[in-house]
Amino acid sequence: MLADNAIDGMLLYLRDVTATKARTRRLEALFNGTFSFAGLLEPDGTVLSVNDAALEFGGFDRSAVVGESFDEVPWWTHSEAVQERLQDALASAAAGEFVRYETDVRGTDGLGTIDFSAKPVTNDAGEVTLLVVEGREITAERRQQQHMAMMQRVMRHNMRNDLNKVRGWAQMIAKEPDADERAAHLTRVEATIDEWETMTDGMKQLKQLTDADAAPRSAIDIQSLVDRLTAWSREAKLDVAFDTTCPDTSTVLVAGTTEDAIERVLSLTDTESANDHPPAKISISTTPDEWVAITIDIVGSGLSEREAEVLTTGEETALTHAQGIEVWLLRTMVGEIGGSISAATTDTETTIDLKLPRTQPA
Repeated sequence: MLADNAIDGMLLYLRDVTATKARTRRLEALFNGTFSFAGLLEPDGTVLSVNDAALEFGGFDRSAVVGESFDEVPWWTHSEAVQERLQDALASAAAGEFVRYETDVRGTDGLGTIDFSAKPVTNDAGEVTLLVVEGREITAERRQQQHMAMMQRVMRHNMRNDLNKVRGWAQMIAKEPDADERAAHLTRVEATIDEWETMTDGMKQLKQLTDADAAPRSAIDIQSLVDRLTAWSREAKLDVAFDTTCPDTSTVLVAGTTEDAIERVLSLTDTESANDHPPAKISISTTPDEWVAITIDIVGSGLSEREAEVLTTGEETALTHAQGIEVWLLRTMVGEIGGSISAATTDTETTIDLKLPRTQPA
């Protein structure tokens, strides 16, 4: 307080903010103490804040995310379809709607599945002032659901059909007087039993993959992967051509079940139709967004159109389903290391694309 340009006194204002600070601490604890991913956005999708769980999952610093457009954060940029669906969801939330769906996001260990929601926050005038986004990781639950549905389909469809065949062949064996005809029926029965033995082994492998606390992982450089696959193809007497365009030879690939998955794809090759060209070709390259892209072209229709669709989408319906469990083994092997897989097939060629996460050299 001034009097004649001199300080004549001071007026001190005190305001008790104890309760406000306590509320703030409680809100921060709630925001950052949860396992779910949470964030606050402007109605236009600009990130105001994200919680610690989301940052740890993505491997980001808060400064790299706050102020950016939410759909441009690398959680979403692995897929145009995922990104476009998120943009539609944010637009609906900004218009006042609550949106919830399952989607894939990219983290430090590759792709995972989350239960995502976007909820609008309005002021007294009913105007949307904030968007609250949340994600709960359901990767393991989602895979378990898919595998349970697959096994139910195998029991309901494959087993029922095969048992009817075996019953018919057994009845024919009992009535058939000709020894050669009986032997032919028995061969069919044994072939069916052998198929079920193979399928049982596959189910056991699926269970081991889904029950593991963490996917078997090892970091190897891409050239080592090529060397291992070359050795396997020689053992399998399969001619494979490699086209590797990886500028950074020190880049290491998260592997483990990767080689098993690629070997299973190569095993679908129809070597008799290969003519003078290598029956299989593997192209490996790195992408700007830190993925390793592997394209496998094999001669022959190694997969049916339905199986290619199931392998790509991970969804089965009454009309669109795989015949056995080979497709699910492939999808699980790639998914367990955070990668994605898709397929396209014709009468003469099958192309399978894998995207696998990169890691830095140890």
